[in-house]
Amino acid sequence: AEYINLYGENTEFTNQKWAVIGIVPKNKLLVFSGRIINTLIGAVMISLLIGIVGAVIISSTISKPVTRLIQHVKSIRLSEEMQFIQTGIEEVDHLSQSLKNLNEEVWDTARRFSRIINMASIELAGFEINRKEGTVYFTGKFAEMFRLEKESFYDSFSDITSIEMFEMLMKKLKEYEVEEKAQKENEVIYLIPDIKPHYLRLTLNDTGDYCSGLVENITDMVIEKEQIEYERDHDLLTGLLNRRAFHRILKELFLQGEATLKIAALVMIDLDGLKYVNDTYGHTYGDQYIKSAAEVFVESVPENTLISRPGGDEFYILFYGYSSRSEIQRYLDQLEKDIKDQSILLPNGDPFMLHLSAGVAWYPDDTTDRKEFTQYADFAMYQIKRTVKDQFGDFDKEAYRTSQKQYNKEKD
Repeated sequence: AEYINLYGENTEFTNQKWAVIGIVPKNKLLVFSGRIINTLIGAVMISLLIGIVGAVIISSTISKPVTRLIQHVKSIRLSEEMQFIQTGIEEVDHLSQSLKNLNEEVWDTARRFSRIINMASIELAGFEINRKEGTVYFTGKFAEMFRLEKESFYDSFSDITSIEMFEMLMKKLKEYEVEEKAQKENEVIYLIPDIKPHYLRLTLNDTGDYCSGLVENITDMVIEKEQIEYERDHDLLTGLLNRRAFHRILKELFLQGEATLKIAALVMIDLDGLKYVNDTYGHTYGDQYIKSAAEVFVESVPENTLISRPGGDEFYILFYGYSSRSEIQRYLDQLEKDIKDQSILLPNGDPFMLHLSAGVAWYPDDTTDRKEFTQYADFAMYQIKRTVKDQFGDFDKEAYRTSQKQYNKEKD
């Protein structure tokens, strides 16, 4: 409380203190401060209401257009041109336009790269699967190289919009796989049927979330390789197996053993009249004589029989996989008959009959050793040429024992 100083210090009432006290009702005393508080509360509430209304207005004018833009961006397909809806918000629309321009530049770069790829001497195509986003992308030549539109896997290749549809397509293409030509684990070779069938090589790179594939047309490469392999393994004059290929296959068969060979016969043949034809009528007629013999061999024996011309006037014929000697003997008898019916026309118009000497070794009766097998057949032919000629003769082990030294001497 504050006191009123009514007296000076030099008076006798100096120590007396006077104060003024008034009594007023509480509701009247605080009426002004109450009005101030109510005014402040009202101002705060009005500010909050304005803020809420402003937030609603901002949400309707800014957030909703941005949300619609986000949904629109999610629905855009990679294979389509990117177009953004307008939001009416200048900054956002500028950003959208910048993204569109960037997308056009990317597409233009991709188109330029695609044109360069299309100009390459090898047809190329590719695809990428994005498992995180559930999308698949493939280049324009993918359908063309696999002849997909022709096969009508779908009404249109552009209908393939999901990973599941793309994987179903690749499963259908498995019928065209050529497993024996694939050389790597991540490699698949396809033989696509067409007017002119072609080979495609698919190289895969699968990291889990992403799987990409490169497709190459390797038809020329495969044909060239097959031609090289054919020329490596075949006699150019007759088309029969050459010496190296025959012995390689014979070695493989012997490694497989009796389960594959069963009863087998190796026939070694020597054309008796070739030197006379060459010396008398020239090598052109000699070649005809050789080809005529090869034709008889091919036509007179089953398809699974190995026939080889190791060189000159020699031929090898291997019968294998039979259950008895009598089955093979029937083919040998027919072959001997067909040979005697074969001839070539000489320059004077006269026929010249085919003449040959042949020796036969039997598996497993004569031997189960590969080197002995070929040596015994050769010895049987040697015996026929030294004696009767122009016949087939079986290997004679007793004759081999008595004539082995002379035979080895002549071979050396």
